Amino acid sequence: MPTFSKSAFDFCDNFSRKNSLTCRRVSPDGISLNGVDFYIYISMDREGVSMAYVDCVGMLVYGLDLFLFECRNARVGPYDPTSGMSPDDTFEVSQSLKMLSGWGEDIINGGRSWIKEYPWKPRPIVDSEIAGNEEMFRRRK
Repeated sequence: MPTFSKSAFDFCDNFSRKNSLTCRRVSPDGISLNGVDFYIYISMDREGVSMAYVDCVGMLVYGLDLFLFECRNARVGPYDPTSGMSPDDTFEVSQSLKMLSGWGEDIINGGRSWIKEYPWKPRPIVDSEIAGNEEMFRRRK
């Protein structure tokens, strides 16, 4: 099972501070960027890094990277060997967060109107997505 490197976590942590979110490593392969009533769950598997929006009020999960790519035409450039970054988890995280900040600023800032744009049915939250963020759900009860 792949795990996030310290540099990938540090990149997420710096991003979260710039955007008034709180960064947490919730598992070796999961990082959450916590807002008030949501968090962005960044996970990694053999296929790479993915992002999901976890709605702590509605208890639903939205595929964030797919939404930004398909519905908002988010694009990030290909790997640039002169960038100083190697094509590893830190690079993938940086590309995902660049996409999020460029095409999902309203989402980062806690806006919820984008959910009306979401064309797919969100799925219920699974236990692995709650792990490490249980207190966010307890606050909502």
